[in-house]
Amino acid sequence: MRRKDLYLFNYYIMHLKEKLVSSFLFLSAFFSVIIIFLIIIFILREGMPIFLKEGLSFIFGREWKPEGEIYGFDASYGALPLILATLLTTFMAIAIAVPLGIGSAIFISHLAPKRIKSFIKSMIELLAGIPSVVYGFFGMIVLVNFFQASFNVASGEGWLVASIVLAIMILPTITSISEDVISSVPYEYIEGSFALGATKWRTIRKIVLPASLPGIIASIVLGIGRAAGETMAVMMVIGNSPLMPNLKMPFMPLKTITSAMAIEMGESPTNSMWHHALYGLAVLLLIIAFFVNWFAMKIIERSKKARVNEKLKKYAKIFFSIILFFLTIYIFEIYSIAIFGIFLLLYFIMKREIISERISQKIAFSLISLCAFISISVLFIILYYIFSNGISGLTIEFLTKPPSNLGREGGIFPAIVGTLLLVGGAILFAMPLGIGAGIYLNEYAREGKIKKIILSSITMLNGTPSIVFGLFGLTFFVIYLKWGICLLAGQITLALMILPTIIKTTQETLKTIPKHVREGSFALGATKWQTIKKIVLPASLPGIMTGAILSIGRAAGETAPILFTAAVFSQRFLPGSVFEPVMALPYHLFIIITSVPGEEARGNAFATAVVLTLLVIVLYMGAIIIRNRYRKKIRW
Repeated sequence: MRRKDLYLFNYYIMHLKEKLVSSFLFLSAFFSVIIIFLIIIFILREGMPIFLKEGLSFIFGREWKPEGEIYGFDASYGALPLILATLLTTFMAIAIAVPLGIGSAIFISHLAPKRIKSFIKSMIELLAGIPSVVYGFFGMIVLVNFFQASFNVASGEGWLVASIVLAIMILPTITSISEDVISSVPYEYIEGSFALGATKWRTIRKIVLPASLPGIIASIVLGIGRAAGETMAVMMVIGNSPLMPNLKMPFMPLKTITSAMAIEMGESPTNSMWHHALYGLAVLLLIIAFFVNWFAMKIIERSKKARVNEKLKKYAKIFFSIILFFLTIYIFEIYSIAIFGIFLLLYFIMKREIISERISQKIAFSLISLCAFISISVLFIILYYIFSNGISGLTIEFLTKPPSNLGREGGIFPAIVGTLLLVGGAILFAMPLGIGAGIYLNEYAREGKIKKIILSSITMLNGTPSIVFGLFGLTFFVIYLKWGICLLAGQITLALMILPTIIKTTQETLKTIPKHVREGSFALGATKWQTIKKIVLPASLPGIMTGAILSIGRAAGETAPILFTAAVFSQRFLPGSVFEPVMALPYHLFIIITSVPGEEARGNAFATAVVLTLLVIVLYMGAIIIRNRYRKKIRW
């Protein structure tokens, strides 16, 4: 009887433990539903007055002059120029980054020698670690001046430079996740293709890429979310004039939705119609993000069905070919016919097998290698320029003293500590919830309405622009909860922003663990949680670390979420509690670049950019080393 009672007691304890774990994992996943609901409620509450007053003219109006309400002339709240500028820069950035990203991913997974494979991927991932404000700084100093001198224009600012900067920023996201997905395709598929006589390029094109399509689309969706929501880098290079976009004028200054919100939020009085109009822009951003992510989810669902996938690819090729044709005619006019004709000729030559398979493979592999070379070159160009101009400014005093004279003198010690506190708190808050949600969705959740609601919420949360997170943090934490501008508000706001990245990468990594591994553990008497804890999670650590890497880089480099919640400029003391404001390196750098004149300020800006970049690179390199060590240990 004692043995039986002990057995029953252990059984009930184990059963209770399983219930508690599954409940915690469910709450972790459902947390995303709660957050997106709160974001919608608070943003919509502040933005609704402008829709009630202006109606559809707020969306389709062609003139944006909300400051008239304050300065005594007729105010105009037409957001169409801002909407079109946002869509234009995002579309152009995706058009540049997707070919480079997927080409680099194929090169890393199938063409790169083993000795340099991990090195190349690590270098591309470091692009994600470069903060957005550093990209904006590079765009202001290098790209804007280059285009101004090369094309003899009054200013190199405009949507072209903004699109290039955005493309560089989202490139590592697309490359890293696509490479993980492409590498997870079972090698048996590849061997079977080789056994049938297919070349390496045909195998990649016909077997590997179709099998990886859902994951590749997921990486593109993450890239779209990052591009549409970027604020500071775009604001620094686009010119910030609310004009209607003209594709024939790439150096035309525009203003996106995010840059308008960041610039004008501090100028608009609380409860004014201008203030409500800026929240109305946040509502429009959420709507755009919702439709983009909904469309992407539909593509992912259909891509899992072979027949529908073939039709989808056929219609997609026709659709994008028509867009490309008219777009090139509009921009390049008569020269577009020759440009489009060359690409069309190359496509038919490779598609119709007019040339041999070997030559086609050489052409394809050359283009793929070129994509990887461009991606690596961009990293080294940015790092070389920043370090060559800023390394001389790094002194002991600069690293250990507070700033003075508006950042022209002194150091950045409070900003370094503030950045570490913000990133550390965000990661500590987001990692348990993100990993727990990813485990629940892949291991516990059954197909049904609840899972669809959670997945839709995560997708919407991922597509929510960073500036909207900042407005939500301002509205909810700073004002509604009466925390004020403080460290804790910034930490939680950043955590909410990086949460969907951790969830998605965790879920996608767990899917790659073979089913027979779990079945073998169950056969030995292990419970579901024991199997996950002892078998599945250790094997999934490399992919989970990829999510952590992307999250660390984004949290450390973001300025928009802490702009309204945590950051102050030129503070000479460290926070004494989590309810005090902090300095942060990206915000400090942004203010010095855009608001403090003088050569001393520019020199300190370069030195601050070096410190911020080094800080994130060190964090990245540590995570990459840990991931690579686990990857060497784990073999199926």
